[in-house]
Amino acid sequence: MLGTRVMSLPNWPPDPGGATPGRYISPSSEQAIIARAEPRIKDRLVTFVGTFEGLEHTYDYEAPSEEIASSLRRLIGGSVGKSVYQVGLLEVAPS
Repeated sequence: MLGTRVMSLPNWPPDPGGATPGRYISPSSEQAIIARAEPRIKDRLVTFVGTFEGLEHTYDYEAPSEEIASSLRRLIGGSVGKSVYQVGLLEVAPS
């Protein structure tokens, strides 16, 4: 049985956050590069860090279930150096 593409999950991709210079434009999912996945801090919450133009951005995504969140954390952890968009093309494990 095939999984679901990450880009098909509700509200994917999450918006970038964090402190940025005043006139800075937030990166698109194609521009933001995964730097690291953060450890689980809350059920269903997936937190990771992306970089763009030398600045780090945090991403917080609330998954539909903890099972999907756990699968997504593994995918993101294995996707360092890829764009947020590229993660969207991957599949999360089926429920």
